[in-house]
Amino acid sequence: MLSILIPVYRFDYHSLLDELVIQCRNLQIDFEILVGDDSGYPDNQNPLIQNEVEGQVKIFKRTKPLGRSANRNDLASRACYRYLLFIDGDAGMVDKGYVKRYLDAARPGAEVICGGTQYASYKPDEKDLVLRWKYGSHREAIPAAKRKRNPYRSFSSFNFMIARELFLSVKFNEEVVRYGHEDTLFGLALKDRGVAIVHIENALEHLGLEPANLFLMKSHEAIENLLELYRNGTLNRKALREIGLLHTYEKVRKFRLQGLLRWFYRHSSDRVIRNLQSRHPCLLWFDWYKLGYLLTIG
Repeated sequence: MLSILIPVYRFDYHSLLDELVIQCRNLQIDFEILVGDDSGYPDNQNPLIQNEVEGQVKIFKRTKPLGRSANRNDLASRACYRYLLFIDGDAGMVDKGYVKRYLDAARPGAEVICGGTQYASYKPDEKDLVLRWKYGSHREAIPAAKRKRNPYRSFSSFNFMIARELFLSVKFNEEVVRYGHEDTLFGLALKDRGVAIVHIENALEHLGLEPANLFLMKSHEAIENLLELYRNGTLNRKALREIGLLHTYEKVRKFRLQGLLRWFYRHSSDRVIRNLQSRHPCLLWFDWYKLGYLLTIG
């Protein structure tokens, strides 16, 4: 019935794994859990080590990371059940009805179901983690009713279920090697095929908060990736409606404001970074920081 696929990179996923096993066994369903550990195990010469198998659980430890897209695709190719439930390895279980809610939502016409993301309700003690927590709390933790208004833009691979046959006909784009926007491409591929995305309230908590400097670095990588995908035609102009940053970028270019905004970015970026690394980061400044960086490289 259900294949649960957990791509993970350098995060302790065992408590999540234990809770999933308990829920599935309590429901008395046929299931398997496949973990793709992309952390890298260089001491072994084999590209893939399947060194942990217990009951319905298989853990694949890789000597050379496959990357976010290829890791998910590899797990899906090994799965054997009708539905694939993808869960990122840095997710935390919120309650004991998680698996059941997905199974209850599975019906004809609901081939893709997104459960959502949530964050801790309190600000982290560590100053370095506040930016990632605040961004996630305000921009990623979106109620299902709001996600339904823009179902494809709201797609997230952090926590979703999909029919196996459909996934294998779409897959994540493995040309996206660097961090960022594999979710965007997957959502747009579903939109092009006319596949409906069903959004429900079935969130997992994102536990893997990055320090601000790492989050900013990954944001740079995602923006570089976005620009490359746009320039090489992988993302066409129809994608502008789904990607706010790209839409704003094109507006700035249309009105020939690049030079002025690049100048302002160069003279404000140090101050903006100090704010983003503080205990009170401003998300509007983060939006400006991303746009300024895109204009600088584009």
